[in-house]
Amino acid sequence: MSVFNNEWCTFPSIQVHEIGHNLRLLHAGENQVGEYEDEVGLMGVSYGEDTTNMCYNAAASWELGWYGRRRK
Repeated sequence: MSVFNNEWCTFPSIQVHEIGHNLRLLHAGENQVGEYEDEVGLMGVSYGEDTTNMCYNAAASWELGWYGRRRK
């Protein structure tokens, strides 16, 4: 379940970040120095903008099984 409030709920990158948590994705950089170190992937920093061009990073895409045909 995702719950949104205040102005942050109006930004697509914030919504997709929170949906990523529903898919059991952790913050990008969770096991590194800072959990928001990835400024490109949606599970890192999420920006309060409508025009952000972001995606899930390669690690998150792997966890979601999007590379299934290439797995060994």
